[in-house]
Amino acid sequence: MGTVADEEIRGLVRPGRVHRRVYADADLFDLEMARIFERTWVYAGHESEVARPGDYLRARIGRREIIVVRCDDGRLAGFRNRCPHRGAMLCNLRRGRVSTFDCSYHGWSFARDGRLLGVPLPRGYADGFDVDDPRHSLEPVARIASYRGFVFVNLCDAAPALEDYLAPVRDSLDNMVDRAPDGALVRAGGEFRQIYRGNWKVHIENTFDFIHGGFLHRSSWATVKDWERDTGPADTPHMAQQMKANGRPLHSWDEIGLSGFDGGHAHIGGFYDEDKIAAERTDPAFAAYRRRLVERHGEARTADILALDRFNTLVYPNLILNIRFQQIRLFEPVAVDRTLLRSFCFRLAGAPEEMFHSAVRFMMSQNSPASMISQDDHELFQNLQRAIGSRDWQERDSDWIDVSRGLGHEIRRNDGAAEGVGTSEIGIRTQLAAWSKYMAGELPRTA
Repeated sequence: MGTVADEEIRGLVRPGRVHRRVYADADLFDLEMARIFERTWVYAGHESEVARPGDYLRARIGRREIIVVRCDDGRLAGFRNRCPHRGAMLCNLRRGRVSTFDCSYHGWSFARDGRLLGVPLPRGYADGFDVDDPRHSLEPVARIASYRGFVFVNLCDAAPALEDYLAPVRDSLDNMVDRAPDGALVRAGGEFRQIYRGNWKVHIENTFDFIHGGFLHRSSWATVKDWERDTGPADTPHMAQQMKANGRPLHSWDEIGLSGFDGGHAHIGGFYDEDKIAAERTDPAFAAYRRRLVERHGEARTADILALDRFNTLVYPNLILNIRFQQIRLFEPVAVDRTLLRSFCFRLAGAPEEMFHSAVRFMMSQNSPASMISQDDHELFQNLQRAIGSRDWQERDSDWIDVSRGLGHEIRRNDGAAEGVGTSEIGIRTQLAAWSKYMAGELPRTA
């Protein structure tokens, strides 16, 4: 790995511009893993996945494999997913349940809380080898914490508390949980896993770029309009109506608010209102769901919960929530030009099962390998990476990428957010500003 000076890093992000090295330099990618993913709170899983003692899940934090496990005393613990003997991976399944963690290489056995329980042929080890020596236990992660059931891991001891870190977007997480009539989310079903040949940050930027939908996704929304011309709007499937939303008049995107925060978090408003509301008025499953919410919260609180409409919320660096459709996208950097994208849904505890089915259908239409929309995006990411990926780092105007749309027109709110219209690139700029601060060591601010 080469070295990149902090001052050099700061010079890669300027007002309204970013150097292409940010997306294409393998040395910077290595630093991102150490300075961003290993110093921030990264989503690892959900408490519903590890509900019973012995339940565990695997997660990837930057380049480190970890295990999250429910201990016998009910607490959550996190460990490096490797045996301290010879470094073999302990857990190969994504999720499971164990009484002990047993290494398949040399048979070392560990308790659910990480303590070494025993080794085969103990007399063969060096004099003084002690099973109870903490050095032989599984290596714990620095921090693990849960907020409203969402489990996060931080590999940095000095990081701020999870609730403080999440503060700008906690209301999105709260709303996602509050939409469940029984007050809880349950991770359900499988997930879609796709690898695209591009940098991880381009997915964030595309998530907060509304204007591209009218151009990049024309094939899908134009197809829906052709369908409606032939069959009439009343016969258009609900998921197809949502695809059509990408074809709304370009000027109307400015009616949707976008907020970016100093630490990289962001959220953007919804744009499926007309079709979504029309469908909900005639959907018996939604009517039953709403009645259950009213029974729990009352009419006024239910109206407030359902009124919050954010299409995407970014929990920096790599978690995207769609609170209205109970969907999460988690993107895991593999290399400077490779990213694994995971998409999955939650069941709203106490809601009719059709609500979950609707969420899955939405995910299939938007973020599955068969989606017309996500495949447009992934092809674009790949083409973009090819266009900016050469390593001849020179000071040429053509090496700079413009992200200036809306620059100078932001509104600074009292909560620290920079707010812009839907076609502004303010969400991209706040993420790049956070990237620069993390990479130059100015963030995280210690607890």
